[in-house]
Amino acid sequence: YVTQRETILEDARKEGRELVGDLRAEAQEILDEIREAQKTNTLHVAIEKKFQLDKLDENRDVEDDSVFENPEIGQWVKIKNTNQTGQIIALKRKQITMMVNGVRLDVPLDKVAKSHAPVQKKKISHISYEQPALVSMELNIIGLRVEEALPLVGKYLDDCIRSRLNNVRIIHGHGTGALRSGVHQFLKLQPQVAGYRLGGQGEGGVGATVVSFKGL
Repeated sequence: YVTQRETILEDARKEGRELVGDLRAEAQEILDEIREAQKTNTLHVAIEKKFQLDKLDENRDVEDDSVFENPEIGQWVKIKNTNQTGQIIALKRKQITMMVNGVRLDVPLDKVAKSHAPVQKKKISHISYEQPALVSMELNIIGLRVEEALPLVGKYLDDCIRSRLNNVRIIHGHGTGALRSGVHQFLKLQPQVAGYRLGGQGEGGVGATVVSFKGL
């Protein structure tokens, strides 16, 4: 019984692959059902579906006899009459192997035509800018390396602009001056920054930079 079941299932699968290039979309649906029957070891279902494939083969429509010339691996093609599309993954003399929805199919060359890659629908992302609840008038980056500090400075400036702050202070400390220099170079490139200066008395002196914004 097991041998008979496996033989019928295998015959059904082979026949389905041979016919898929000739039959209508219904053939692919039957192939899917045969695969499902194989998974569940449902012998009578596979036999019934094989019979349906036989009937479809008897009643198939007349196709376009044009031959697809010069196929290439990776090229997108469609199976005539079913309009199923896939990519060529292997070539033989008068046959191609293509992937259709994750299924590997061997199809005669005269049963396929050129096609195009499926159009991927672009996902539209909705970007919303939330008003910061409370933005400090100063940012302390003492102890950070330049590469660590600049992303924080950039985000802080964005928050300040969205909160319509006029002047803010960036505290970078004295140190070697590398952090201060890096911040100043960064500020020069920001289009919304009207200007900057070292802190005055009571503002942190050379250990801080006061930033003002345009149009605020």
